[in-house]
Amino acid sequence: MKNNLLTLVIALLVSSILNAQSNEYKNVRLNTEEQLFGSPKPYTTPVNFTFFNNQNKAIKIYFEMYAIHQLNDLPNLDSILTEAKQNLSYFVDSFKNDAIARRVDYLVVPEMAPQFRINNNIPNSTDFTLKNRELVELKVNSDTLRIKLHTLNTLDVFKKFTPDGLNKGEQNFPFIINIIVNNLSDIKTLPDTILSNCINRIRKDVNHYINDKAEINYFSKFNGIYNMKDGSLTPLGSNKTIRTTYLGQNNQLELGVNYGFRFLSGAPVTHFALGLRLRNRQNIYSLSYEFNGFYSKDNLNRMTINQNNFLSIGVSHPLKNKNLNDFHVLPALSIGKLMHREGEWLPINTYRLGLPEVAFGYLHFQPELYFGKYDGQTRTSVMPSIKFSIYNF
Repeated sequence: MKNNLLTLVIALLVSSILNAQSNEYKNVRLNTEEQLFGSPKPYTTPVNFTFFNNQNKAIKIYFEMYAIHQLNDLPNLDSILTEAKQNLSYFVDSFKNDAIARRVDYLVVPEMAPQFRINNNIPNSTDFTLKNRELVELKVNSDTLRIKLHTLNTLDVFKKFTPDGLNKGEQNFPFIINIIVNNLSDIKTLPDTILSNCINRIRKDVNHYINDKAEINYFSKFNGIYNMKDGSLTPLGSNKTIRTTYLGQNNQLELGVNYGFRFLSGAPVTHFALGLRLRNRQNIYSLSYEFNGFYSKDNLNRMTINQNNFLSIGVSHPLKNKNLNDFHVLPALSIGKLMHREGEWLPINTYRLGLPEVAFGYLHFQPELYFGKYDGQTRTSVMPSIKFSIYNF
């Protein structure tokens, strides 16, 4: 068990480093075409809304954006769709080939002609069905029209929270519309006002969060699934995941880990913690169980690990006017109780007090005080410690 725990901690550290290097490599290799048409990757943004038609399940519309406030600066989406229908009409004959599944990436740039690319996905196999006793090709995969445009940055919040301290209007953000149909030639049959109807339905639910507490709701995650026929909202699927803010609720429950090391009782101690964090507008409350590994050698010069594990509760107050990539003091307080003891490193009934932290990105440096009585002692021992952690929430 001890060796497995150590292996898990090492694996998490290595995977974090490799993942960062892999992401950096992928960003470097991203070619110009993908940056123009394919970025961001589909279904990766924190705010998304899905509209489907329960009578015609072949039609689905999916909106993707980075922040709910982008709804405040949208152009006329219906006119964009109308123009896209007209421009794609030149390819209508080729779209009728049911043996091919396509995705059209359609880029809208102000004061420029639209740019688009067509990806044809030719399957390895051919599907058939019988119609009027004749063998005809069957199309299983749907086609997608992916319209990408950009909205203006209309908030001062970016100056406070982005690494480069962006001012209002310094950066635009992508807004994506995915229209999924059985065949791209079906796009021309969609109602002219279908997109504005969808946006109006979204705004009805999120308008309060757009106009109230802009800085806080910029970081919220919004998800909704609608029926285009009657506008009903269905809270299913991703809307109930543990880390999603459903329609702007301010309380967010997060499941995560932190790991690192500390100096305690004159020795370096590795730690690995699993826990829950509850966020609201003012504070972050945490509950975690932490595994601590104390290392020593036995009489045969073999390495041994003693576990001394704590159950902790805590509260912190994030400073919303601080850049995450600057060193800053994070008001925090935590209390822990020794739940599992091995070796003579700590007293039997040890309590721990965590003090305000110094934070830099995901790195946290926190002084701690441990209190307890060793066997035979009449006075409580106070042991200071410094904790270095990487938070992976």
